[in-house]
Amino acid sequence: MINNISISNMEAKAKEFNEVIQEQYYPWFAQYMVMKRASIEPNFHDLYLKFFDKVNSKSLNKEILKATYENCKFRGALLAKNLGSWLGKFTIGRNQALRAKEIDPKSLIVEAYEKGLMIVVIPFTSKILEPCQSSIAYRPPNPWTMGILSLLAEIYNLPNLKMNLKFDIEVLFKNLTVDILMELVNVTKFFQMPKYLLPAHVCHWCGTWKGDKICSSCKKARYCSEKHQALHWRTGHKNDCLQIISSSAASNSVLPTIGKVPANTSWPEFEIKIDYEGIFDSNSGDENNSKLLVMQRHGKPDAMMQSWMDQFEADSDNKCWTSFQERVSRAPNQVLRYCREPNAKPL
Repeated sequence: MINNISISNMEAKAKEFNEVIQEQYYPWFAQYMVMKRASIEPNFHDLYLKFFDKVNSKSLNKEILKATYENCKFRGALLAKNLGSWLGKFTIGRNQALRAKEIDPKSLIVEAYEKGLMIVVIPFTSKILEPCQSSIAYRPPNPWTMGILSLLAEIYNLPNLKMNLKFDIEVLFKNLTVDILMELVNVTKFFQMPKYLLPAHVCHWCGTWKGDKICSSCKKARYCSEKHQALHWRTGHKNDCLQIISSSAASNSVLPTIGKVPANTSWPEFEIKIDYEGIFDSNSGDENNSKLLVMQRHGKPDAMMQSWMDQFEADSDNKCWTSFQERVSRAPNQVLRYCREPNAKPL
């Protein structure tokens, strides 16, 4: 089925997939797609992503993302680069969040610098960031993206850096239309900071407190207390610890491990959802039109809304407040709003 997928027969193949593959086999299929296809066929990544869009299964996408995160650990240089490209397209390229507790590019780069693993991690993270160019949420000047680019610019400026790594960084900056020379001027000197100024490691169990205690076996997992270390050990770190130790001794152990935060007390993650909210004319001089628009969005107004509407006057300050209230009411849980239109005004 997968061998014969093409643009022309994608609709038929997606229908065939939904008829043949039951949901209970999604974990197996996800492992197959990640390791037998995505990791060795980078030229077909876009085709496979379009196929999954046609299949339109949230549970399948979840399993594929889970398999991708799991297989990004302990892989060789070529596989890591291909999986980085796949992970970036599957998350950032779709305006979905890249989970920091699974793969944190900044932490990877810092750990690779300390352990001499940049030969693999730099191409890996560069491939993850490539889709930022077409992403609505992640494209520069997104602060998260620029923070990683600043770190890469500092590495680019390191003496005796291998030319192939310099080339990977240059290509990434060019694809994202970011001037690497300007970034070098504003470079943070992160790697030259004293250790007491560097960000503290967090607890691998709760993810919310300083991890100043370290696992004596794997030397990777960190904890804020003995209680959290014991909880983590009983709920899965015992097996992970053995895997980390055995993988560290293997010749293909190139990617540092990033511990997962299993507790429910970790900071919540929210989906990055890009929606067009429409246009609201805050310069309209018609007070009734503004009231009517609010009524249409809310239906029957509650006491607070009715009180606010009764006190409305068509002066500039209150009109600005009207615009703000109407815009926020469209998605009360949304925490960030911005508009890329040339004539946009602050809310």
